[in-house]
Amino acid sequence: MKKLLLLATLLMSFAYQAQQILITQNTSSPNTCDGSAYVSDSLIVNSVNNWQYNGAILQTGGYFIDNLCPGTYILSYVSNGQTLLYTFIISTGTSNPCSGFTITGSSADPTAVNLCDGAAIITATGGTSPYTYTWDNGATTQQVNNLCPGYYICTVSDANGCNGSYTILIDQANPGGNGDTTVIFNNIDSTVFIIDSLGNNWVENCVLDFFDIDSVYVNGYGFNSPDTIFVNYVFVDSNGVVVLQLTSNYGVSNNNINGFYTTYLTLFCPQKSSQLKYVKVAQSLELIFNLGLNEGTIKPYTVVNPIHDELNLHLNTYKKVTLQLYDAQGKEVASKLNVQGQVVSLDLKHLIDGVYYLQIQMDGQMYHEKLIK
Repeated sequence: MKKLLLLATLLMSFAYQAQQILITQNTSSPNTCDGSAYVSDSLIVNSVNNWQYNGAILQTGGYFIDNLCPGTYILSYVSNGQTLLYTFIISTGTSNPCSGFTITGSSADPTAVNLCDGAAIITATGGTSPYTYTWDNGATTQQVNNLCPGYYICTVSDANGCNGSYTILIDQANPGGNGDTTVIFNNIDSTVFIIDSLGNNWVENCVLDFFDIDSVYVNGYGFNSPDTIFVNYVFVDSNGVVVLQLTSNYGVSNNNINGFYTTYLTLFCPQKSSQLKYVKVAQSLELIFNLGLNEGTIKPYTVVNPIHDELNLHLNTYKKVTLQLYDAQGKEVASKLNVQGQVVSLDLKHLIDGVYYLQIQMDGQMYHEKLIK
């Protein structure tokens, strides 16, 4: 009897292990490490021990792991008091059609103080024409004119649905001549989909020699709380010497999803006698939010996650809504624009299993959801 009971227990454990408990995303091309895996079985989400590759532990705990190269991996988890191993493979996907898609931009500042005659132009390369241009001020042309001072973001899409964003600064005209502002666009990655900006922080500093700043980089960032992140900026002079390190905090919304965001930092000194009174830094950062961060947030809709062959967005009331679904590489894979109803659906039969990002626009607000298929 004991032997039969032991055999039954072993068969039950083997059967549970043989289930597909993971959803995997293959790499986009042979030489990239952008694969991922997601625990789809809710019974073991909180019992994961570690993720392993070639005998090394890549990550301890967690229901999701990314940045995986092609290869064979092992998930260790606990079930019925036993430690079980689940082997899975990240395969090599087809070549990513968006891998060579890049965006650059140039600008001209206003010709005089209080004038709005600045201009900006965007150039896209490596994609498939025709290109579409969407500026955050509503313009849809490659070049925009009559711009006032400020930051402008242009999102470019090509015929394959590849997307990228580029930020341009139109600066104030200097009444005394050129050189009023130094702009350092540091790590604005035009190959990734930018979800949102977290704002611009102003820091007064009348000690630093702005003329001597050669570069700026971020050496660390993370969450102070569920709704605040810190970013550590490092300023380096022309001799490679660190001349300033400072930490700036930015607010985030509980509606945010995993992905790339931009932060802005401006050093200024109104008392400086020289023409150089500002140093502006633009930075793109990838934020990974914890599971359950959005709990307690009241949203005007519900959506079932994981998704299958159809995505159904249930609105609390009858509304006009725009849905745009992006894959992990930022390519738009499905959309419905300005449709009215209380239930809006997207056909997803053509999509492979993996991680997707849903952008929802309605009533002048924008929401984001991370979805698993």
